[in-house]
Amino acid sequence: MAKKRSKKQASKSANYFQRRKKVPLRNKKIFRPWTKKDISLLGKHSDSEVGRRLGRSLAAVGYKRRRLGITAWRWYPQWTGAEIAMFGTMSDHEVARRIGRTKNQVCRARVKRGIPSLVNRRWTKADDKQLGTASDKALALLLGRTKIAVERRRHRLGITAKFSTRTWTRGEEKLLGRYSDDETAKRLNRTMRAVKTHRLRLKIPSVNPERAPWTKKEDALLGLPNNELTRRLNRSIRAIQRRRLRQGILSHYQHRILRAPPPG
Repeated sequence: MAKKRSKKQASKSANYFQRRKKVPLRNKKIFRPWTKKDISLLGKHSDSEVGRRLGRSLAAVGYKRRRLGITAWRWYPQWTGAEIAMFGTMSDHEVARRIGRTKNQVCRARVKRGIPSLVNRRWTKADDKQLGTASDKALALLLGRTKIAVERRRHRLGITAKFSTRTWTRGEEKLLGRYSDDETAKRLNRTMRAVKTHRLRLKIPSVNPERAPWTKKEDALLGLPNNELTRRLNRSIRAIQRRRLRQGILSHYQHRILRAPPPG
């Protein structure tokens, strides 16, 4: 059962609603109807500028503009002749990276001026004849196309790529098999694949520094620190520790402990 309100409570609620009716509405400008003149400003200026001119809130201006399907106004700097001249000579992504704009801005400006895209540009017979005569990267710069576009066209026509080969000298071939392929590639400034392919072509066995025989000069250096030995002997710390255990040689750290005076 609902409790009955007292006369005092009823009078308080009545006074509250009476006072509420007399209070004027705030922000009457929000509820003002939109005129044709007000609507004509939407999309021509920013929402904050339109709200400042019409005395409306940013939320009200944005809601009205979106309801009418009007795109927001955005300010872009004007396109210069040098920027427009780059359209079609390279990809939109590369143009955007060079001039400091977004890819969508470049694409819209290019389509608006009727300039064909670099990716969708048709291949001519003269372009096809140059495929395979140089590397894909060099042809991309020469033809004004991307490297991926040149590579796809070459694969589609069944043309083999041309790699820039560097002749091997006798001094370089003498290093094959003396060091690992990775170490030889770093010394000769070549790829590991190129070193391995040339070594197999010459039928030179690979050398693993972990399994290479130890010499007397290397055994004499086993008392040095591990970091120094790995740099000098081109061996791993694990291989050095194994050799010490077999020869019964103490490490540099163990020698320091034995030489240290007793505590106290």
